[in-house]
Amino acid sequence: LDDPRGEVGIEFMAVSDGAGDRQVTYLVPLTYRGAPLDGAERALIGTSEHGVLGRRWIYDGTHDPVLVERLYALVRGEAVPQAQSESDTPDPTVAGWSAQTGPSGPASILTVSDEPDTTDVLLRTPAGELTLAVRRVLRPAPEPDGGGAPLLGHVTAEWTLADGTRARGRYAEIRA
Repeated sequence: LDDPRGEVGIEFMAVSDGAGDRQVTYLVPLTYRGAPLDGAERALIGTSEHGVLGRRWIYDGTHDPVLVERLYALVRGEAVPQAQSESDTPDPTVAGWSAQTGPSGPASILTVSDEPDTTDVLLRTPAGELTLAVRRVLRPAPEPDGGGAPLLGHVTAEWTLADGTRARGRYAEIRA
């Protein structure tokens, strides 16, 4: 995903662990900023030096309002996923689905909570409060919708398992 203002780098890493009896793939959403993000000290992963851009602050993206807003826009069909290694190139392996219709407007973070397999971001939107559940443990599709709040949208994408095979499943969901 791209930040429309060009200030924040956004990246989603799928990290596969093949040790032990079962393979596990973790989703690590990251943002890269040219200055610290106020109030997000808990989400700071570290800093790095970029050869052109200089020092970058790297954050757990679920705490970054730019990543959250762009991911919500992707679910709604209002953002285009970008290929990781090609500039200005859409990534056709990433798909968003939304049961909601009409323009969404901005989404802002109210709270962020870590659950066993997800990070749940409570959003304030023009449609009311919604939960963006970002998967931390990826599972190949198909997945049941589960119980609880109604599913209003999701993002699916591919990743590579530890054994080199490709899988596809949900990266994030929106629930009422």
